[in-house]
Amino acid sequence: MYSGSSRSDMRNRVFSDVWGITMFAPENAEITAQGAPICGAVVADYHSSPEEAVKYIVRIQKSYEPNMQTDALMGEFYTSVILS
Repeated sequence: MYSGSSRSDMRNRVFSDVWGITMFAPENAEITAQGAPICGAVVADYHSSPEEAVKYIVRIQKSYEPNMQTDALMGEFYTSVILS
């Protein structure tokens, strides 16, 4: 998650539940601004890959594990309300 959306616990939980994946909220809500330093660190050979640079530059504030019961309920809702 990024920008203001990373600050919303409810939104992050819903996304995690619906997509069935762990979501991560960074300490710095303006995470997109860290793209240039990540790329620069790789180009300057400070880090060997973008993935390695991210491990050192990006800090995770909170993670959200999916609740598969909520995922099932959302699937039922989608099928019965949205698709009908």
